[in-house]
Amino acid sequence: MLKYYPQFPLSAAGGSAFGGSSVPARGGPACGWGRKTMACVYVLRSKRNNKRYVGCTSRDVQERFAEHNNGSSQWTSLNGPFELVYVQEYCDIKEAKELEKFLKSGQGRQCLDEFGI
Repeated sequence: MLKYYPQFPLSAAGGSAFGGSSVPARGGPACGWGRKTMACVYVLRSKRNNKRYVGCTSRDVQERFAEHNNGSSQWTSLNGPFELVYVQEYCDIKEAKELEKFLKSGQGRQCLDEFGI
């Protein structure tokens, strides 16, 4: 089940003010209601071995999630099926990529652990 978290507190990620929000990617509050989301950062959890996968996409996050569950890469085919546990949307792809990079770092993984993601 997808959990909705408040905006990720990422002052540790170089001090940037990440302006995303953790809602489904369909033009929610991160971009102002009615504006299309440009990118999403998402976290998958493997149902097979409890491993985490962090990704970023400019496409519909549900479609990308389905691709992962269909084994779109070697890693996802070996570790799936997955559940989508976190989504944060952005209007700016650059900010989304910054968050993805942070969440893949040691500090970012620790942050995810602290939030139980």
